[in-house]
Amino acid sequence: MSEPAFVPLFETSTVGSGTFQLWTADPADTKTDPVDEFERGLAEGQLLAETAFAEERRRLQALVAAANALQPVEPEAVRKMICETVDRLVREIVGVTPVDLELLRKQVDEAVIFAEPIAVDAVLKLSPDDAASFKGADLGLPVVADMRVARGTLRLESPSGTVEHGRAVQLESLRQQLGIAEDEQ
Repeated sequence: MSEPAFVPLFETSTVGSGTFQLWTADPADTKTDPVDEFERGLAEGQLLAETAFAEERRRLQALVAAANALQPVEPEAVRKMICETVDRLVREIVGVTPVDLELLRKQVDEAVIFAEPIAVDAVLKLSPDDAASFKGADLGLPVVADMRVARGTLRLESPSGTVEHGRAVQLESLRQQLGIAEDEQ
């Protein structure tokens, strides 16, 4: 203590026995108390948990509000809406898809085989575009272009009855199976 360069670390001193002096200081001033670090970490953790809980609560309340906004819907109305959507989408897809002439040729061949017993008076009607594809083909039946026949569809007419096959027939069958064909009539 007699050295001039010595600077005490603590400002408070206690007097001990003799000339020896004990220097004491508040432990909080000299180093960080582990209890304070724990409390600070705990407070930060609680703040994070409270923030997360508040956000979760806000989202849950928004979800409950959205669920409360839902109103019961008549099952028949939902059925009708789904059926109309399916019909519209199928018609759009079929309308965009080009006519497969090879498939149409197979269908025409099957119709000719089907009509052999009544081939004397039978007539095969096709759309004008499809009939042009069969111009000059020897089918065993006369081919007639008919504006009323949809593209990709064939109609076999005879005195004993009519057989029709193709996209338009299949779409109408779909509408009947969906239960929407009678709604528009």
